[in-house]
Formats: sequence, C-alpha cells, structure tokens
Amino acid sequence: PVSSRGGGSTYFIAAFGGKALLLLELSIVDRVPIISERLRLLQLDDFILDFILPSNDSTATSYCLERGRRRRAFVGFAHNFVDLIEFDCPTDAAATASPPEVVVVGSVSKQYEYTARFYCSEASVLFTMAFFPDSSISDIIIASGSVFGKITLWRVCSTGHSDDEYSPMSICDAHQHEGVVFRIRWSNDRCHMLSVSD
Repeated sequence: PVSSRGGGSTYFIAAFGGKALLLLELSIVDRVPIISERLRLLQLDDFILDFILPSNDSTATSYCLERGRRRRAFVGFAHNFVDLIEFDCPTDAAATASPPEVVVVGSVSKQYEYTARFYCSEASVLFTMAFFPDSSISDIIIASGSVFGKITLWRVCSTGHSDDEYSPMSICDAHQHEGVVFRIRWSNDRCHMLSVSD
C-alpha cells in the first residue's frame, strides 16, 4: 500500500497502453473500496512502456511523493526517454452513506505539467523498459531493452543543486541477447533483472 492509516489502506494503480495512461487511487475505508481517477494522459508523444510513482527516499515503502498536494511521476517511452510529470492529487471525502460494494469517485486531476524529458545516451527503439521498483525521487533507475538485443541500465538522478534539477547518466550495457529484447522485469527481491528475447 502507498499508505495505511486509520484502519484503511491506499493503493495506486496505473493502467497504460499505446499513448494513453490512467492513474487510479484505490482506498479501502472500513472494508469499502473507494476508486478515484487521479490522472488521465491521452495522445502522448510516444508509446508508453512503464510508469512509476517513486518513493520519497530509497528506503521508503511508499511509492508516492507528496509535495503539498502535488505528486511526481515518471513515464518511460519506446524511444528510450523518460518524462517527469507533476500533477495535483485532490483528496476525496469518503462516502458517509451505507457502504455499497464499491464507491467510484470522479475528480480526475486536470492540473498536470510535463516538468522535464530525459533521453538515454543509447538512442534506440525499445520493446521493453522497466523502472527499478525501489527507485527514489532523487534516483530513478531504468532498464531498457532494445530491438538490437542490447540492455542498457541507466538512471535519472538529482544533481544535488535542488529538488527540481535532474540529469540522465548511463550505468552499464549488456549484450547477451542475439535477438530483440521483448521483456525486462526485476525480481521480487530486487537483486536480479530478468530479460527475454527471441
């Protein structure tokens, strides 16, 4: 869960495909699921491969940074670049009526902005990209699998000058695949990276 307080838990669910993304917030209050649409991005510049709401620090279990009512998210795309997006995340009041099975709340954020775009030094078309699940807001780690059988591990990290300045940098490359890299995933223990090709 993103947060757990007062007998309830909150989760974020990102659904994306093609050039569109939908971010939902699922809150469970008194055993009643409340679903709120938080962000809707349509007709983006490229095909979306991954999405992350990074934690506030590298040891946090929360996958969301709240700056007042602003949140930051990173979106990874098929031409090996990452966008940083900031958006408002309003708080909806829980339903006070007798509990139905599911409460659906509207209030999608219309206040979002593209803060920055970061390109990997390896310019390539990708079939897969995977953010490291425990990435922090100051250090986003990305694995990119290219159509040429190459996996590039790179990061977008804070420059240290301010919370709003980031810089992309390469970590390493792997050339073990002979065909297109179709899928990259991190193991549940975060110690291994798994990849598949033809």
